[in-house]
Amino acid sequence: EVTSRAQVCGPRWWQHDAARGWALTAPEPTSRVPIRYELSYGGAWRDASSSDGAEAPWVVHRANPSGLGFVDARALDTATMVPAPQWELCDAPVTELNRDAPLAGFGPVARPWSSRLQYAGTYDDAWLRRTREEIELGMPADYAADFDPRFFQCAHPSLVMPSYLEGRELVHLTGLMPDEDVYTFQLPRTLVVTRTLDENDEAREQVVPLDTVHIDVDTRLVTLCWRLTLDQTLGVHTAEFQIMEIS
Repeated sequence: EVTSRAQVCGPRWWQHDAARGWALTAPEPTSRVPIRYELSYGGAWRDASSSDGAEAPWVVHRANPSGLGFVDARALDTATMVPAPQWELCDAPVTELNRDAPLAGFGPVARPWSSRLQYAGTYDDAWLRRTREEIELGMPADYAADFDPRFFQCAHPSLVMPSYLEGRELVHLTGLMPDEDVYTFQLPRTLVVTRTLDENDEAREQVVPLDTVHIDVDTRLVTLCWRLTLDQTLGVHTAEFQIMEIS
């Protein structure tokens, strides 16, 4: 069982006060808030102080470059309010401007963000030399030696399952569906079996795991993905699939 929680509020801002400095305003009333990482803590800004006449480099919050609250405090106008995050984790609320907060939300995570990039591996000069040699020999380029397959998991870290889903799991959505406090449904029990043929026409059968479940709360559409992963050295040229619904 995996449980992921976050709390959300209406629009709010940091407002500067001569005595308190930057302080959060009370959130405005709202009936719904989009589930977007742009509304959780993060962001990026250009550092003009270190540009030396060139284009100012970006300073990026690696966990969420698209968010709110990670700003260049030196460039702020104290007469202007600064948008504050609306999504936050229940046990790690956003309380201060530029104070780090973990990624909050339920959507897919981009590859360059730190929660995924930490698994990408090391692509240094040694990897580059080896890759060039392999390509010259007609071999396909490969990932770094320390590459971790968890890099391919695009779900929020709190929504990554410890093992493959099997079907019949119950899903409970609380506070995410319009006009329904709790929305519950069950995943189908579908078995996908593949038969592959390699370059020697040798057959191999295997069960394809249920890899990804995507829930679109706006359209109430659930998309399931069974993913077949094949080692390129096997030389597979044909894959046949059989789909069975199990009651």
